[in-house]
Amino acid sequence: MLTPLKIKSIKREVPAKVYDIQTKKNHNFIANGMLVHNCIVFQESIMKLCSVVAGFPEAETDTIRRNLLKRTAAKRDANFDEAKKTKDEFVAGSVRNGVPEKVADELFEKILYFAGYGFNACVHFSTEVDTYDQKGNVVKKQIQYVEPGDHVMTRDEASGKDTLTRVVKRHHNGPKKLYEITLVTGEKVKCTMDHKFRTTDGRMLPLKKILEEKLSIVTKDSR
Repeated sequence: MLTPLKIKSIKREVPAKVYDIQTKKNHNFIANGMLVHNCIVFQESIMKLCSVVAGFPEAETDTIRRNLLKRTAAKRDANFDEAKKTKDEFVAGSVRNGVPEKVADELFEKILYFAGYGFNACVHFSTEVDTYDQKGNVVKKQIQYVEPGDHVMTRDEASGKDTLTRVVKRHHNGPKKLYEITLVTGEKVKCTMDHKFRTTDGRMLPLKKILEEKLSIVTKDSR
């Protein structure tokens, strides 16, 4: 059992492109030696709703996901008009599929509400992810180059054991405000303040919450 790894320091970084990878199971992966959350889980549900309920072509649902990452309809920001157009299309498509207009409208508003904290954007494009070749050897790749079909090490939530999991998709979430955290052992990662890490008390929490509660982060060798 390793000593819990506290955050030694944190500093603001310049905005940069961030990426996430979607895995077949176990919604986490090893990035820069830390167990980080696969933050696409909620986004997958939104994409599914847009496809099944509102009838959007599956090829368009990832664009909708990225648009929701950029804005909030709670205020008239630079992306407000685009959000309004997406909402109108979502409601119209849902109505065509037999959903009452009021229900469709309320559903989209709930999507926007949860998007405020469900879309945590993920990590800097250069973050190193441990992928594995057919012989089980580690091949480190920047997350921007991880491809569907690659295998990454994840942690099974039920057993607490590490297991190889296939990557289903890589998601580019655009430029975001970033922070670099450094652990007491020297591991570093650049991520958004809402990005989630596994903590040593078993929870998966956003960075801002970890800082508030002064918690420790699980590394790939921690149990």
